Amino acid sequence: MKIGECGVSFWCINPPPETPFPACLEERRLLVPGRRSMLGRKLQNWFNSQGLKVEILGEFDDAALMKAFGEAHNAIFVAPTLYAHDLYSAKGITEIGQGR
Repeated sequence: MKIGECGVSFWCINPPPETPFPACLEERRLLVPGRRSMLGRKLQNWFNSQGLKVEILGEFDDAALMKAFGEAHNAIFVAPTLYAHDLYSAKGITEIGQGR
C-alpha cells in the first residue's frame, strides 16, 4: 500500500499483536497524524478502503510526542518509514507493518 509519497510504518511496544498486518490494527488503539495533515487524511481513507474498524486514541503532529504517548498507552503509532527507524529503533519498540 502506498499511503503517501513515501512508505509508512506502523509501530508498537512489545509484545506485537499476533494477528497479521493490517488486521492487527483493529486490536489496539492507534495514534495517527492529525487529520489536517495529508498523511492523516490518507490514513483515514486507507482504513476505510480496507474495511478496517480502528480505534483512534489520539491525533498528533509531533512524532516524538506520538511515540511517548504510544509507549504510555500500549498503542500502535505511525510514522513515515523514511525517518521512523531513527525515531523508533529503541529496544522494546517493534515495527508491525509497512506500506510503500
